[in-house]
Amino acid sequence: MRAFILLVVTIIAGSALGVTTDWLATATSSGWTNSSNWSAGVPVDFDDWVRVRTTGSYPPRLSSNAGRFKNMALSWFSGESSYLYMDPSGVLDISFQLRMGFGTGTYSLISVEGGELNVDDLWLGYSGTGQINLDAGSIHANTITFAQLNAGGGTGNIDIEGGQLLLSGNQSTQIATFTGNGWISAYGGGGRLYYYYDDTPPYRTTVAAVSSMDKAWMPVPRNGQSGVEWSAALGWSAGNGAVEHDVYLGTDSDTVDNADRFDTSGIYRGRQSGTNHVATLEEGVRYYWRIDEVDSGEGIAKGEVWSFTTKKAGRDLYADTWVATDGADRTLSGHDICGSQRTNRTVGMFYFTWHGAHGSGGPRNMTDFIAANPFSYPLDPWADNPDFGPAGSRWWWGEPEAGYFLADDEWMIRRNISMLTDAGVDVLVLDASNSYTYYDEYMKLCEVLHEMKTAGSMTPLQIVFLTRTLSPQTVMQLYNEFYSKSYYSDLWFQ
Repeated sequence: MRAFILLVVTIIAGSALGVTTDWLATATSSGWTNSSNWSAGVPVDFDDWVRVRTTGSYPPRLSSNAGRFKNMALSWFSGESSYLYMDPSGVLDISFQLRMGFGTGTYSLISVEGGELNVDDLWLGYSGTGQINLDAGSIHANTITFAQLNAGGGTGNIDIEGGQLLLSGNQSTQIATFTGNGWISAYGGGGRLYYYYDDTPPYRTTVAAVSSMDKAWMPVPRNGQSGVEWSAALGWSAGNGAVEHDVYLGTDSDTVDNADRFDTSGIYRGRQSGTNHVATLEEGVRYYWRIDEVDSGEGIAKGEVWSFTTKKAGRDLYADTWVATDGADRTLSGHDICGSQRTNRTVGMFYFTWHGAHGSGGPRNMTDFIAANPFSYPLDPWADNPDFGPAGSRWWWGEPEAGYFLADDEWMIRRNISMLTDAGVDVLVLDASNSYTYYDEYMKLCEVLHEMKTAGSMTPLQIVFLTRTLSPQTVMQLYNEFYSKSYYSDLWFQ
């Protein structure tokens, strides 16, 4: 068994500002794509540090996919008040940091009325106030830092109503602290927060809320969960004072929301005393359900509408189930040789990122070249060395199955990640053995891998670097350009 060891010292470091683009206080509309609203005269792109400064009458409103960029700040300078609104169709992707209420005496608000906000590192306040109202939709984050944890004197708060806060990994301990201190609240403090960690892909902690302590909460299956077994039992935690429960289940959200005990369409499934309900479900169907809590005086606390999707019938087609014999009569080993799957192994794959980084001449195929230029003296190939082209030229040993490619090709990266995941690989060992780190290429790899994980891909892949030539200098370069900035920390192999 091979062991991969990476020692990393992590510090909190600010990201370099790079290109800075401001949403102007003189904006003439709330349209994100309106060029006249931006200091650069064009909407933001991936390389920008975006500052939202909305002391004027038109704060930005996201009604579509805003694209992806590196960093964003609301209320950066002292005394500013800045606002950002997200509609149900709005999507905002921030690769690194979102900072809110950074300057002294500032106030910043993001109102998530739907859609999706994805961010690596979320800072709520520093010397000012950072407020997020999560009314619908979702926020995906790797880390959250509240101003109350720093010396800046500011405050931060996330108030959850109809949406969900999704955090990478098991952050139950942190959430307990945040909710206990009131930094994450439900319905302005009048509702109930609940959270849970799923130890299945994509391995994240979910924080949600119901509007009243009397309502049913903590649904099982989880709200929005997919791949649910057809025979799954519905379960929930009872609201305060509940002695019985009315169960509603159907395939249309509005119908389930509007149904009552007099429903005759089959949506109403009856009143019961227990907090679980077994229903006959069909494969590949999205279901909506609701639990109304009934107290001892027959009072009703109408529940939230939750949803889940049952899995489709199918077979396990992952590569570890294949039985195959190739054209050379070589047969894949089966269970009799390999045995059952072992969980105490870490599988690594050496991964090159240099394709195209040293020039894109060629492509040069070594197998084809040798076939066309055979050696006269195979035992002494240097006796008649063919002309291999310019010194330092790069060669492929053969043409890849999907064709020649550059290391920053997003389609090829996604394909490689998918195939390596199917093969059971856990960690990519990136080649930095010749003192080149290939920053642009490995950052593109991290970007795509992070996007796939955020979107729900079941890939476990993480990364680590292998150094050799000038190893101390190369390790220091990797630390300075990558690890010290906490870039894509969820992808670090540890």
